[in-house]
Amino acid sequence: MRKKSRRGRLSTFFFLLPILVIVAVAAYQILSYSSTQNGVLKVYAIDTRNDNLTGVGASINGVSVQLPYTAVLAQGEYTVTYSSVNWFITPSPKHVTVLAGKTAYAIGVYVPRPVNVAVTQSGFNVSSVTVLHIVTPLVITNAGQDYVVLTGFPGRGNVVLAGGQSFTTQFNETGTFQVQLLFSKFILTVDSV
Repeated sequence: MRKKSRRGRLSTFFFLLPILVIVAVAAYQILSYSSTQNGVLKVYAIDTRNDNLTGVGASINGVSVQLPYTAVLAQGEYTVTYSSVNWFITPSPKHVTVLAGKTAYAIGVYVPRPVNVAVTQSGFNVSSVTVLHIVTPLVITNAGQDYVVLTGFPGRGNVVLAGGQSFTTQFNETGTFQVQLLFSKFILTVDSV
């Protein structure tokens, strides 16, 4: 068995050195290219029925935009803050990471803001409320101990609520409706717009 001479090892080293340099340079180029490449951020607002809400305002790292919105952005972390919309609870801000060559999504879900009314044998805590038809839930809660019976809901018979029990409904048409505490003069006026 022959031992490799020092000269043989050096020639192998010098033969492999350019290959190692080329591989290192190529790896550096790939890594530096992907760290400077942009990504895409798509921002939407929807309600709980999965309907797109167009024209809703939002901001991306403090820059105002109208939704839906698509932006080509540098890689990084972004915060999307949604504007308030009448009748809905505003979504929490979304923290999104945009990666090179990828598409990131920020979807704000607007949940209808319920209108809450308390009722007892002594009447309603308010005399009138306004709701957005088909959207706003009206929640009536019996805040007393005794049963209450309500009437006047469109297309529905009497509603009986035990103490602490709630009833939720929506109005499917516009108009003014009178919900009455049965066997009393107490009326809740509901304006459905």
